[in-house]
Amino acid sequence: MVPRLPIATDSKAELVVFERLKQAFARDAVHAQTAYALHSLNICSHDYKRFAEIDFVLCTTAGIFVLEVKGGAVSCTQGCWTFENEQGQKTVNREGPFKQANSGLQGLRTQLEREFGEAAMHSVCLGYGVILVNTTLNVRSAEWEAPMLCNQRALRDLEGWLGRFFAYWENRNKAAGVPIKPLTLPFIRELVQFIRPDFAQSAVEGDVIPQIMMATVEPPDNGQAFSCSEPMLSAPAPALSLQSVSRTILSAIAMPQVSTPSETTIETPVLPIFMVNIVAMTQVLNTVLDYLAQFSKTVDLSKITLVFSDDLNVERVRLYRALKPHYRYCQMIDEPVTQSQRYPDLTLMNLSHSRALVNTVIIGVCPLSAKETLTSEFLKRAGKHCIMLYLSD
Repeated sequence: MVPRLPIATDSKAELVVFERLKQAFARDAVHAQTAYALHSLNICSHDYKRFAEIDFVLCTTAGIFVLEVKGGAVSCTQGCWTFENEQGQKTVNREGPFKQANSGLQGLRTQLEREFGEAAMHSVCLGYGVILVNTTLNVRSAEWEAPMLCNQRALRDLEGWLGRFFAYWENRNKAAGVPIKPLTLPFIRELVQFIRPDFAQSAVEGDVIPQIMMATVEPPDNGQAFSCSEPMLSAPAPALSLQSVSRTILSAIAMPQVSTPSETTIETPVLPIFMVNIVAMTQVLNTVLDYLAQFSKTVDLSKITLVFSDDLNVERVRLYRALKPHYRYCQMIDEPVTQSQRYPDLTLMNLSHSRALVNTVIIGVCPLSAKETLTSEFLKRAGKHCIMLYLSD
């Protein structure tokens, strides 16, 4: 459940459903590990409302689903819905709960397509439903089908209803020609992080200037060390945020430039050039773009590969999407490469998939805690230049 405790609300019905969902997911071994229920979500993109709220969003391997919850007595006359609470107070709603749930889903879908792209969302199963906590309503209508409605009886076996609900929307999406694929756990977590992000941002006073530090690295194959003998300063890149990331980054950046008396001197030029630069995470995209632009003046983009440690797959996907508007033909590789394989443009891949890779420029990304164990692996893959980005824990 996100959050672990329900959002403050006057709706007793939402509190009941919150607990039932929590119990249902806990009893199901699969859902306990892969399903998320987000309570009371505000959405800023809606077809005809300035503001809109979704009672519950379910992100599961089966897809993304919106639930509208209503309590008390319910009636509908000539398309106008009326809800009456325990105190006898009545609320009239001409929209109706099913249309309300559907419009919320479409608003959420619009935001997800903007963030992840229409292609990524095209194979995701989407659906909506209504839970009536205090009634046994079982009316048939052209406006909804039975699996879309959970009444008081169905709520007693919420796991069973959810199974039928997911199956109904899977069949309905497939009938509409949608090539449904189960969502992977990493993608589910990325969806949840976007929909309801966790972040922590420290206050910053004044301009933030990147600090450049000296680095000495032991090469993988011999004992001959190479170093940057002098610190070097560079102007800060304009901030361009990669969403939902709140970590700072240590980056060791290879500079494809001719040295001048004021610049860094490389003592052993036969080894990959190596330098350390501390950059705020909000500057990472601009930093990468800056150095890609410099490299591309003398190196074909096919000679540049971004390699990520296997535990940073979400960061790899996010950076790929951020780079795509700038490098239209860049590719994300999700299978092991062979020595004979060559790609026509900039590529991004996991470390385990790049064992046979040797390219002119390697941009490696790994946690700072893995610096000692993984740096040599990235260096093995670099022909001339190695850019290391160390993400702090």
